Amino acid sequence: MLLHTTIEQLVRNNYVYAMALRHLGIRFFEHPHTTVAELCRRYAWNEQHISSFFADYHRLFRNLSLKEAQSCSIEFLLDFLRHAHRLFVRERLPFMAELIEALPVSPAHKDLIEDLKVLFPLFSEEFILHIHEEEDHFFHYIELLTQAKKEKKPSAGLIFKMQETHIGSFALDHETHDDEMRGIRRLTHNYHIPADAPTNLVVVLSALSDFDKELHLHAQIENEILFPKALRLEQEIRRSFLVHLFPPN
Repeated sequence: MLLHTTIEQLVRNNYVYAMALRHLGIRFFEHPHTTVAELCRRYAWNEQHISSFFADYHRLFRNLSLKEAQSCSIEFLLDFLRHAHRLFVRERLPFMAELIEALPVSPAHKDLIEDLKVLFPLFSEEFILHIHEEEDHFFHYIELLTQAKKEKKPSAGLIFKMQETHIGSFALDHETHDDEMRGIRRLTHNYHIPADAPTNLVVVLSALSDFDKELHLHAQIENEILFPKALRLEQEIRRSFLVHLFPPN
């Protein structure tokens, strides 16, 4: 069934296939009426392998549920969030940027498309900067705390860091970045897909909507699970540090 579907039908039904095709070096909007089987013949692809590749591609974007995250260690959560960041920066943002840049400005959706072409690059630049700041400062601080717990003593670097900051300050700063998609959500009226939207625009709006949901879950994992775990760890390290400085008689 999948092999005999046209590329346009494929991505219109599920935009994730557009990302899978991009992974293979195919821009879906350049082959709208070509079937998957025809692409396989054209590029000498094994049809069975391509079908499996499309089916497996969804696993790259599996999200960790809040329930699953509750039982995860801080170390695992940091690895998971870093992996999500890499997917955002290397896969999702370039994919959406390429699609938005290539959107033809049709008269029916001229204002929306032109505004997306201006707003999305600005959002993308700010979002990447936020990710780097989070990893370089917040995640690094948590790693210093976990290392101190393993070694049963805080390092000089951690002692200095704890004097100038604490988990609460990171939490307050994080609140300002919790809804980075607000502007795009308003612009697109909550990613509403007009009945007459061309396939390119359907894929863009679907991808933006899913990305927004992923960011919301990402923020929930950080706010509701990582921050409380890190706060408890920080308090534990502070107590052990005080005992180390002022041992009981």
